Amino acid sequence: MNTKSENLTAPNDPLAIQRRAIVVDMHADTTQRLVDEKVDLEHRLPDGHFDTVRAKEGGLDAQFFSIWVEPELFGGGGQRAIKRADEQIQAVHGLAEKHPETWEVATTAADIRRIAASGKIAALMGIEGGYAIDEKIENVGRYYQMGVRYLSPAWSVSTSWAGSSGDEAGKTRGLNDFGKQVIREMNRLGIMVDVSHLSDRAFWDIVNTSTRPVIATHSGCRAITDVPRNLTDDMIVALAKTGGVVNVIFYPEHIEPGYSEKKKKVDADIAQLVQRASDAEKGDAAHKKLARDRVRREEYLKRLPPVFVSRIVDHIDHIVKLVGIDHVGIRTGESFVCLRVRRNRSIDSFVSGLAIQPRGFREKICTASQPVSFATISDSCRPPLMGAWNPIRGLSGVALVVIRIRRRPYRARSAAPGGAASEAGARGLHSGNTIRRSARGREEPTGA
Repeated sequence: MNTKSENLTAPNDPLAIQRRAIVVDMHADTTQRLVDEKVDLEHRLPDGHFDTVRAKEGGLDAQFFSIWVEPELFGGGGQRAIKRADEQIQAVHGLAEKHPETWEVATTAADIRRIAASGKIAALMGIEGGYAIDEKIENVGRYYQMGVRYLSPAWSVSTSWAGSSGDEAGKTRGLNDFGKQVIREMNRLGIMVDVSHLSDRAFWDIVNTSTRPVIATHSGCRAITDVPRNLTDDMIVALAKTGGVVNVIFYPEHIEPGYSEKKKKVDADIAQLVQRASDAEKGDAAHKKLARDRVRREEYLKRLPPVFVSRIVDHIDHIVKLVGIDHVGIRTGESFVCLRVRRNRSIDSFVSGLAIQPRGFREKICTASQPVSFATISDSCRPPLMGAWNPIRGLSGVALVVIRIRRRPYRARSAAPGGAASEAGARGLHSGNTIRRSARGREEPTGA
């Protein structure tokens, strides 16, 4: 095969591998754009990296939409925080209702498989930051019933029950008793526990409390880029031992050594520009934030050095060497990543395998120990892969939508104390055939 077109369709070509996969993006910020900007994802947008057109071009099959409540705007609890989360959940359901030919809400692995086979994109939801839980354990079940399938206890601001990596309180705060109760309830229902953004103490409390696999939906390696948002080698090893997955973030501050210091200097230099943009915006607090972030994005692109895709592969390489290929995924920045992609292609439309393939990763054929690309599906892998997960019982496989999903049925615990589990809860996100996943997701201009 000598021609370019032939190479593009070769069985082991990265694009061919990706097209055979069911590709799951673990974290996208687009939900806030649906609510605040009323964007129509069905059309190619003039800004950002994510819309339906580019998702299709990039081979995306399932998207986790981030349900993110910014505590500085909507509170760290209470009715405003709950309302903000509910509006975003309604927006995701509304997307599927408005465009049923393209989107369908999914809550299980079987849903994802069925929707992907129909040529549509599955829409899933994860809560980033537990502010809308409002310190009421019953709200965990409420959001499960609304379709949420992962939750991180805190974003960049600590909750009363979980420490964040982004503030002073988090430096000494892990999980309190209520926080541990939340983790146990998530385990019982089948909600994935996401440790991205959490303090070191909260991370270890979660790993020691959870009886199910733990995931990081968007994190990097602290050994490469020493920022609190990233995971240490010990954390990565501990997370892998739970059966979980680290999804490598694409946000430059968390993957490029020294970038955070440069960004802080730029932030100081542009502070007046940012404030003027906020003052000039006549809308509500959310729209003032949009105005501030717009200036930041423009100035970052002008003032900060480029960061290239190869740096992402450095983080992937590091995790693979630590814990193996089964415990690493990718999370692309969907909204406004300041990452250099050749020819200004959107993040969600470039093939990750093009960067990964030269490092020696290949598609998994049958055994669980062989190297594998991040977009793989092979029915011939079912017996050995199922065998690899035999020790995992109950709702454990829910976290492994980013890697593979068990077919073996099981009996779920009741969905509420003394109650019966719903059919969706019994299946969880881990029912159906064994599948190898890739994971992609979110970027935050101001405080990822």
